[in-house]
Amino acid sequence: MGNEFSQVTDLEPGLFSPKGANAPALELDGDTMPVEGAPAVQSAPAAPQLYLPEGITYIDLRQTSIVGMEVSREAGAFKGVPENTFIYMPAGNSIAKDCKNVVIGGICDNVELNASVDAPFELPDDITAGKATLSVDMADGTNSVAICLPYELKNADEYGTFYKLNKLYAGNTALNMKRVKTGVIEANTPCIVDVKAGVKIGKKLLLTQPSVLLKKTDNTGAGLVGVYDSQVGFGYKGGAKRSDSKFESMTVMPFGAWVPAGTGDKLTITWGGDVNNSGSISITDAVGIVNKILNTPSQDFQVDEADVNGDDAITITDAVGVVNIILGQ
Repeated sequence: MGNEFSQVTDLEPGLFSPKGANAPALELDGDTMPVEGAPAVQSAPAAPQLYLPEGITYIDLRQTSIVGMEVSREAGAFKGVPENTFIYMPAGNSIAKDCKNVVIGGICDNVELNASVDAPFELPDDITAGKATLSVDMADGTNSVAICLPYELKNADEYGTFYKLNKLYAGNTALNMKRVKTGVIEANTPCIVDVKAGVKIGKKLLLTQPSVLLKKTDNTGAGLVGVYDSQVGFGYKGGAKRSDSKFESMTVMPFGAWVPAGTGDKLTITWGGDVNNSGSISITDAVGIVNKILNTPSQDFQVDEADVNGDDAITITDAVGVVNIILGQ
């Protein structure tokens, strides 16, 4: 521990990525490490420990000559660093048992992210992980949630039914969500998952992907936007079934998804609509729903696309919903 960060005075600004423009300076083992544009602060105690300003999203020490350090969040220089804050180290260092989200030589053995921690998350570049898991807390009686993962989820069907944005109506009054049928959710893709029964562990949904590439953080989406920093806007509030779900004004936590602006106090949602599996939504889909109600469904009828209002039943209301999608209402 005595020679940790002996090269601290050689470090360059910009190794720490602050989200806030007025982040204070960063202190290390009695020396002040500047963050670009930050004011100086009082000297730190002699103990070898980082003093992080609020809003730091990652720590990058790859260009230093530090070697022989065991990285831990429980003791030493990185004690107290938030769990979602990635630590990048050069080769020649090691990771303490149970310490997650540490990158050495471009590889992170174990990534564990917590969507319930209100702290910004950022990856400055792609990294390879032996396993990646996102933990999402879900309230009692809630069976769906909006998420945005920094890694590809190849086994999505194991967790439930995933939906991506198909259409955002003019004025941001409503959204149409389309089911993802490939079983794969690409990294940095905002989506909604209708969770399968028995998948949650208590109140937690754990989305795990082994041997995966984590992609450079990119807040993507047209209309429905994935977030890695908390935002105030129209966020998704899931219910016991999709018909109980809505977008309303709230603080959206990291790894969630939101619509930046809307009209009124909530946004309504329609689900699917491509009843005949043609790749588009047209009046023939509404006719297909009517035919299903009359017990004369077509051979290519898609049950999951026909429950447009998400109430777990197929009725004339769903046919009307298809017409409204077409008309943009």
